[in-house]
Amino acid sequence: MLQRSAPSFSRPAPARREVPAKTATFPSPVTVGDWLWLCRQGAENDVCEELALYRLTAEMLAPALVRSAKKPPGDVLLTFARQGLPVEALLPPDAQAITAAMSRRVKRPIVIHVFAPDSDDGNRLSSQAESLLSDLTTLLRAVGIDVVSDGEAAQQAGGHLLQVCFLSADRVAVGLVAAVKAQSLFPGGRQRFRKPKDAPSRSARKLEEALAFSGHVPAAGEVCVDLGAAPGGWSQVLLERRCHVVAIDPGRLAPAIAKRVEHLRMNAFSFAPEIPADWVVCDMAYRPLEVAALLARWGRHRWAQFLIANFKLPMKKRVEMVGRIREILETGGWTGIKMRQLYHDREEVTVAAWRGFGRETWVGKRASEGEKTTENAQFSPKSPEFAPNRSQATAKGPGGGKGQSAGKTGGRRHARGGQGSGGFGAKKTAKPERGKKAQPRESSRSGPKDVRTSRVSGRSKGHVRRP
Repeated sequence: MLQRSAPSFSRPAPARREVPAKTATFPSPVTVGDWLWLCRQGAENDVCEELALYRLTAEMLAPALVRSAKKPPGDVLLTFARQGLPVEALLPPDAQAITAAMSRRVKRPIVIHVFAPDSDDGNRLSSQAESLLSDLTTLLRAVGIDVVSDGEAAQQAGGHLLQVCFLSADRVAVGLVAAVKAQSLFPGGRQRFRKPKDAPSRSARKLEEALAFSGHVPAAGEVCVDLGAAPGGWSQVLLERRCHVVAIDPGRLAPAIAKRVEHLRMNAFSFAPEIPADWVVCDMAYRPLEVAALLARWGRHRWAQFLIANFKLPMKKRVEMVGRIREILETGGWTGIKMRQLYHDREEVTVAAWRGFGRETWVGKRASEGEKTTENAQFSPKSPEFAPNRSQATAKGPGGGKGQSAGKTGGRRHARGGQGSGGFGAKKTAKPERGKKAQPRESSRSGPKDVRTSRVSGRSKGHVRRP
């Protein structure tokens, strides 16, 4: 008779499932005909997303380096790519080998750029890149090639950039690109600026690079409005160019800068100039779409002709955000918009644009009823102050009687404010602080008060009259 075994209360062991081993995916090797894109470390995905807008597949090769099989059609300049080069040869980092491979392809003046990606590993190759640059310049000049000093000289001569990018310590990618079609005229797209010793912040370097990127700089005596000026890094750069700076920020400026600018301690979103300026610059750490709407308002009213702005970007969907910023600025009539994440930018992009003062660039304003004030109507693009081919225009005074002539100075038309104060930025009456008496409102006969002191001056420092 068979004996029954004791019951077992333990659960049966589950059957083993064969899990496929995870294989690490590596980027495909670089081949001749590919395009390499250099960027800021951490912006590789942004470059790939930008290229995907043109139906191009891209992948990250290394930190700060992206590869794609082709370039975008036409002369497209990417926002998050500092530099791009076509791979025409893959060689060891030897000057003789590069000279033998590229000397026959060079037909025009060139500038030689030797660089590595802007990453920790790439920066360790900087000394090797400098040595290769020196040897390569000597050999190419020895075979009769015209090697110029910098990218700007190559552009003026209709030449090319001979770019040598280190992929590793023993391998480089070499390519030629026309200077006029290059993303940047600097090695690897990195244009370095030193921070002045007396600069209140590092942002001064951002404006210096932004002005070089825009291709147009303020001239001495031009009026520049700095929105979000504190602590004064951008204002200092403009002062060094002998510009008249109007700083708009409720915060304090550095004492050395505050003495040299006209500081209106008010919110940039509530500021409305009474006469047009030459430049408006903006480096506010605020929501990018709201800042773009503010600058679009400046464009609609033609309060400035040139724009330099720095937009802080969110951590995700930065490519989408850049596209929305561009669309908003275009509604304000800003043209020639250039956007780039420059070398001194962090999680931000720089925008440069200009605004025409003729009817051909006017974009209709979509304003709410509350925004249709007397001041806004005065700077409407249809107002006579901005009529093309007219040397003088008249605007009715505050009493609706005699007209005030707006003279033409240096190609710009200035109109006096509709209010009797005559200041550059008409400051709204604020409630007096506790313990202080409210100052009586001055009449137009006694003259406006100085923006920084309580004394009555002959004219406001904000109302800019050019000689």
